[in-house]
Amino acid sequence: MVIQSHYGKGTAYNPKSVGAEPDHVFSRSLVAGVAHEINNPVNFIYGNVVYAKEYALDLTRLVNLYSQHCPQAVPEIEAATDEIDIEFIAADLHKLLDSMKLRAERIRNIVLSLRAISPAWMRMG
Repeated sequence: MVIQSHYGKGTAYNPKSVGAEPDHVFSRSLVAGVAHEINNPVNFIYGNVVYAKEYALDLTRLVNLYSQHCPQAVPEIEAATDEIDIEFIAADLHKLLDSMKLRAERIRNIVLSLRAISPAWMRMG
């Protein structure tokens, strides 16, 4: 079958060639897209963990000051303090944020590796 192009020249129709790109071109585009989609939220997390840790330190310091200067809290506050285990949260929150930063760094390194691979594939095409 011959198909007329908008330039007036007829070309043979090959259904296998419609939308066909070499596999490495599709893979390169897929890797670049995935790397981009992962990079934005990871950079947000990575960039804000430092601030979250500062906020946690400030709140911990404030709770400690309240405990020192107002040792006789109302029963409702004492019950809530016992219920949520404030000492554990204060200690664990900093470890949690450090762990989040390490994991975000790991993901960022994976994204950088994907970006490094993508240009190598581009040279193959």
